[in-house]
Amino acid sequence: MRVTFGSIFRNGLIDINRTTEELAVRQREVSSGRRIHLSSDDAAAMAAAMGERSEMAVLDQFTQTTDSVDSHRSADARRSSTEAAGRLSLMDYLK
Repeated sequence: MRVTFGSIFRNGLIDINRTTEELAVRQREVSSGRRIHLSSDDAAAMAAAMGERSEMAVLDQFTQTTDSVDSHRSADARRSSTEAAGRLSLMDYLK
């Protein structure tokens, strides 16, 4: 097999282009802070990330629901204490 200047140049150029593309990918990862941008970047990691995202959504919904329940309980407790205080003052007045 004959090695010519043209084949050495072509292989060098291919290597430079491949390295430049890899550098661009790594710079995008560093600048965005995310390793996965497309599902084709890493399918297994993307599946795990999607699972985590849906789990976080479930937890957020749970937190909102419990906050709502706590809010209603607090309002009921305030209402009950206000009603009890009103009854006590009425009973004191009637004595």
